[in-house]
Amino acid sequence: MRGADLIHAGIDGLESLQTPYGFNASDVETGHYAALYGRDSLWVVLLLCESAELSSDPRLRALLEVSGPRVLAALAELQGSTTDDSVEEQPGRIPHEYHRVPSPHATAMGLPLAGGRSYGGFDETFLFVLAYDAFVRAFPAHAIAEQLWPHVRRALRWIDDYADPDGDGLYEYARRHPENLLNQVWKDSWDAATHTGFDVPAQPLAWLEVQAYGYAVLSSATASRDRALAGASDDCAERARVLAEKTDERYWLGPEHGYAMALDGRKQPVRMVASNPGHALWARIVKSERADPLIARMLKPDLMTPYGLRTLSRDSPFYAPFAYHRGAVWPFDNAVFALGLAKYGRERDALRVADALTEAMSQLGSPIESYAVLDAKDFVSPDITGPQLCWRHWPPQNRVQAFSAAALVVFGVLQSVMT
Repeated sequence: MRGADLIHAGIDGLESLQTPYGFNASDVETGHYAALYGRDSLWVVLLLCESAELSSDPRLRALLEVSGPRVLAALAELQGSTTDDSVEEQPGRIPHEYHRVPSPHATAMGLPLAGGRSYGGFDETFLFVLAYDAFVRAFPAHAIAEQLWPHVRRALRWIDDYADPDGDGLYEYARRHPENLLNQVWKDSWDAATHTGFDVPAQPLAWLEVQAYGYAVLSSATASRDRALAGASDDCAERARVLAEKTDERYWLGPEHGYAMALDGRKQPVRMVASNPGHALWARIVKSERADPLIARMLKPDLMTPYGLRTLSRDSPFYAPFAYHRGAVWPFDNAVFALGLAKYGRERDALRVADALTEAMSQLGSPIESYAVLDAKDFVSPDITGPQLCWRHWPPQNRVQAFSAAALVVFGVLQSVMT
């Protein structure tokens, strides 16, 4: 499949997951995440909005017009209203997940829930503002723009009041309850960040991509409107500039390492060569003079395979090809990277990523959550001479993952407009 066929395959996958609150994060039959997950849902909206900017496909626009308000309204309804450290809730914070009835997987994880809700995700509130802003740009006359504005202002207040607890100008968090997720960004497995392979970096952690999302929020029309109402219309642009300068100063490790994945609680960089800078490109926080060396580094074969960008370089001593966030390939992560490449004028490279993921999805037959790409040296057989695609389970878990299906739409749109 290519182009329009890929777009419609992605839309088919999303339509199979539709609910009154937007989308289940994965299918009911094989998936672990048949519930509302804030991050997954917001990335679906963001990826569809960016696709709709590039494509006039009527089915894509129709899906976005219906599902976008459902996602945003559902998350607004569940927005934090009090302080409850047991589930990481604060006023204005957007939920990480909501289960009307906790699934066996959610129960087995033992994640604390209050009324089915957990707020153990740090990036969702930033993404909520960005998804609202993107949807309103696509549908400026939609009633949701004014209906949700009070919730957006509360989200912006949460960012100001809670997302920089030490006041150093960077966005960071520390887990508030020991049973909640240790890492509260999309790379949320406990071992996603490490200095030595055996340590857990001291919190609070300031992840690179959250600085990027914060920069995008400060650069958005939504934040500017909020600050203008507060009588500080120039404040956002200056804060965005300062954040970009701090990020470049503190995270850039040079052309061979690109950006640090995060800063730990001692403000020391986590020097893992990983896919996180793709999100920085997407949010446009990367300085123009950094873009070319960063992209060249990310496209080296230790990260970029014939089937997509790995989450962690195979040259890292902590690389594990089947590990969730230390080597596996995620379609949604690649879609964010591809869109970031296009924003920096690297259309050929964006198309290369789209083609690589199209080949992988064609072989897998479904927009699953993640998969592994093994190198020839990982096999005993002398007949294997190049990277091979593998999946984590068979039959695959999460056969249809919402933001993987949205990624298919992105790849199809990029192929349609760039070839």
